Amino acid sequence: MGQKYNKLVRDNIPEYLTSIGVPFEKRVAGEDEYREALHAKLEEEVNEFFKARTADELADVMEVVKALRHLPEYTEAKTIQRTKREDKGGFEERYIVKGEKPDEVKTPAWPILSRATERVSEARERASDTMEKYSQRFKLPHFFQFTTKKIIFSVILAVLMFGSVGYSAWKKSAAIPMVTCPPSGIVNTCVQSKASQIIESFVWYLGQHPEMFLLMLVISYIFMCFVFPKPKQK
Repeated sequence: MGQKYNKLVRDNIPEYLTSIGVPFEKRVAGEDEYREALHAKLEEEVNEFFKARTADELADVMEVVKALRHLPEYTEAKTIQRTKREDKGGFEERYIVKGEKPDEVKTPAWPILSRATERVSEARERASDTMEKYSQRFKLPHFFQFTTKKIIFSVILAVLMFGSVGYSAWKKSAAIPMVTCPPSGIVNTCVQSKASQIIESFVWYLGQHPEMFLLMLVISYIFMCFVFPKPKQK
């Protein structure tokens, strides 16, 4: 008789068990049960990591920690992690310290720059978490999952492509006079006029063909998925 189990499993496990003909019962855990199941899962995966000490087991631990971060009581964990890293550093230097812990520890006056960097890091992390949340909500394939870098460069590329097409179309419109820079004269005024025309042509063409801009945005994002492929977790 096989070993019985009643535990939290990864999302694709029920489908796998069905495909190989293994009978099982499935239910969706409530909030409290899910929380306790995640705690038990973390203990299980950590114990397995200590036994095997492999990258595969570490990846399992990371996946459980990632799920725990979405619980209300742990949403600030990554911000706290970043704050501690900013103040105390990580473990890259491999320092081993031996001594006696004092009864009282004085808190140093950390530089203001460290706090400013922390705020920027928090904003970047919130944007990254938002992209990750939408990727999970829409069940996007791993290759197409949202990242901040992909979004920013996709918008820039789409604006450049759409602006170029729009400016060309604007120039062909006989009803709109174009600015021609003279060989000599006031260069700054001419450049400002050209820049103004480029902006106006973009807004004009966007009003005429908004669907084209959306299409270019999608194409740009797909292109950025090839430029910045997100490594798949094990």
